[in-house]
Amino acid sequence: GLFFVDSAMASGEGGSAKLVTVSVADGVGHLRFANAAGLNVLSVRMRTEVLGCLASLSADPDVRCVVLSAEGGVFCAGIDLKELGPISSAGGSGNTPLDPGRRASVISGFVQ
Repeated sequence: GLFFVDSAMASGEGGSAKLVTVSVADGVGHLRFANAAGLNVLSVRMRTEVLGCLASLSADPDVRCVVLSAEGGVFCAGIDLKELGPISSAGGSGNTPLDPGRRASVISGFVQ
């Protein structure tokens, strides 16, 4: 059946719709990206929900494998670039743009 990791995820942040759904049947966990209108972008919220669901599935002894899928015509458009905007344009002291190496270091923390 369909389940949610916890009540906060079940209702979504701030009453928003869920970004992922999870079901388990016959030993197979099915995690589905459910933000087709947003091209299933990997926002911070989406990644948090996915990680929580995967942790729950991995702790379930009845789950032998997990299938990832998505609603809509796009599996996933990648990282939500709107969330990267402030990071990629972050400046150093006096708002001097960061050199490419430091900017990559800041962005890698976001990606992990």
